[in-house]
Amino acid sequence: METTLTAAFKKKTDLDLAAKALRKQGVLDLRIHNVIENKESSGTTTYSMDVFVEKSRWRQAEDTLIRHGGQL
Repeated sequence: METTLTAAFKKKTDLDLAAKALRKQGVLDLRIHNVIENKESSGTTTYSMDVFVEKSRWRQAEDTLIRHGGQL
């Protein structure tokens, strides 16, 4: 059984570090989405990532995303 987590990042470097850490943990799949410009926040850029992980490891993946600046 798998579950999906979605996180938003303000910095591309944080997203890249999180992706690297998640790959080391053995997630099933990662999908990084195109840059989303938030017009309400005066052009602030947000990066988005979907993480597909075994249900037994979702907590570890969630902690990794948060540790690297991701907002779930």
